[in-house]
Amino acid sequence: MKDNDTDQLAASSAPQPLYHGWVMLSVAVLGLFACYPGQTVGISVFNPSYRESLNLSHSELAGAYAIATLVAGFASFVVGSVSDRVGLRRCIGMVVTLLGLACLCTSCVTGLISLFLDFLFLRVLGHGALPLLVDNTLAMWFHRRLGLVIGVKNVAAAGGVAVVPGLNLWLIHHFGW
Repeated sequence: MKDNDTDQLAASSAPQPLYHGWVMLSVAVLGLFACYPGQTVGISVFNPSYRESLNLSHSELAGAYAIATLVAGFASFVVGSVSDRVGLRRCIGMVVTLLGLACLCTSCVTGLISLFLDFLFLRVLGHGALPLLVDNTLAMWFHRRLGLVIGVKNVAAAGGVAVVPGLNLWLIHHFGW
């Protein structure tokens, strides 16, 4: 065996550094938790507060939410196309920033129209865009273990569904909606 072959054999059996895809899985799970303000599980806890403060009927509230959700579904085509052009990192940064602004705008809601617009932005960004970008990020980093990684992400999502409504209720009771 030549010295060159021995060096290659030793290099191939040396411990490899941490694969950055696992770091990206952690980032993706954080992105998943960031999308909960736009998910039904994050919004529905606020329904009694919306109805009481804005003097809305169940039908008005449900109608605004349903229409915003339908319109938001079409935005996924745009978000997917934009992420293909500008890249996932930039797109995620823009979406998280805009989702944060949409959450801040929730405190400025004064009636049905402004509530509809807020629902629209929360649903476009938190229900459509961010989960799409999270899944695409994982698919970019994992090929052979994508099924395992999506399973881990789904377990984290279930944990979020268990925690977010209670956290939102606690926040509403202590700080108002």
